[in-house]
Amino acid sequence: MSRSSATPKSSQPSRPGDSGPADAHYTDSRPADTRNTDSGRLSAPHSDTRPADSGRSDSSRSHTRNSDSGRSDALFPWVIAFVVVAFIGFADAVYLTASHYSGALPTCTIVAGCDEVALSEYSTIGPVPVALLGAHFYALMLVAGFLWLDVRKPELFRYMPLVTIPAFLFSVRLVWLMLFVINAICIYCLVSAVTTTLIMLLSLRLRLAN
Repeated sequence: MSRSSATPKSSQPSRPGDSGPADAHYTDSRPADTRNTDSGRLSAPHSDTRPADSGRSDSSRSHTRNSDSGRSDALFPWVIAFVVVAFIGFADAVYLTASHYSGALPTCTIVAGCDEVALSEYSTIGPVPVALLGAHFYALMLVAGFLWLDVRKPELFRYMPLVTIPAFLFSVRLVWLMLFVINAICIYCLVSAVTTTLIMLLSLRLRLAN
């Protein structure tokens, strides 16, 4: 009988790419610097772009502030004119109101007829003199003008025509009554009509600029 001897199979070293149990014992033979670089590249977070966005946002806000400042400088002469006209109208209305409550007739030096207009039934609305309503209107315009000069907010004139246009129409009615119903001319009433018209036009100009 011949005995058969089992010849052991030659074992070959496993390669990293081969599949099999040998892969479990594979160790990375690359230098430590290379492994650390790759690990850092994989774990590094994406770059945050928020600082750049914040910079653009700050630039946009700065541009807006500069634009608002330039617009305020352009409106400044118009607001000064608005305040001056409102002050003239206020002084005129206060004088007529004081004359009404004191019982004295307003003095007319240029044209005659102030007394006829002041004593007419159209100079009052019930117990309230029309001049007192005018004084309140001009006072409101003065407050709006001074507020704008203080805070430079364009919103102050955004809705101003809603007040000035009805006041202008009311003034037109008073002038029509003075010329064609009372048949007299009051210089103070004409001053009030002119100032009301100018305030209405200026308020429209300031509204459009906003």
